[in-house]
Amino acid sequence: MGMRSKFLQLFLTIASVGILFISVDGQEVCPTLSVSGPGGIVAPGDLARYQVSITPLRRDLALTFNWIVSAGTIRKGQGTDRIDVLQPAQCITATVEVKGLPLSCPSQASETSCGDIAPGPETVIEISGTLSKRKLASIGKALIPFRVDQNAQVYVIIYGSRKSDFPKKHQAVQRLFPNEPGRVVFINSHSQQNRLVVWVVPAGTGPPVP
Repeated sequence: MGMRSKFLQLFLTIASVGILFISVDGQEVCPTLSVSGPGGIVAPGDLARYQVSITPLRRDLALTFNWIVSAGTIRKGQGTDRIDVLQPAQCITATVEVKGLPLSCPSQASETSCGDIAPGPETVIEISGTLSKRKLASIGKALIPFRVDQNAQVYVIIYGSRKSDFPKKHQAVQRLFPNEPGRVVFINSHSQQNRLVVWVVPAGTGPPVP
């Protein structure tokens, strides 16, 4: 078949049949599906938009769209070519299934994007052995940069001490927060190691695991 005949067949296929794919010499050329996500980092709790593009696209076809996200919540747009997702504090994958395409053509596309990952618990200082005045002063000094964030919680995990020593260490560390009695949470861990670990936990983050 000559080149002119091929173009004629292509024109007749699009104009008279009105299908989404192109046929050249009887072979289908399927449309390309792609999903685009948000252009930048999205803060947890904000809306992130995902949209599917179909090339080439015939607007007169009855296409339907079903979206699935690996995390987060679809707030609006399910059933359309774009959705708004409530961004979680993690990476998510948005997958769309397009129905109404030729059976031999791919019907799914995905896009993965990551939000602004919230900070987790951070170890401030670790003290081994007896809690002396010098070591206690080291804890207070290490906590200075974190006192600015009034919403952050301080966790003190005490390992390997005798049961009678726990209250003494509680009181010693608590004196570092004379005006913030509720800011420090103490956790006793009866392990073999005699040490004390201080953590700072930002608001909205789970506590450290002993």
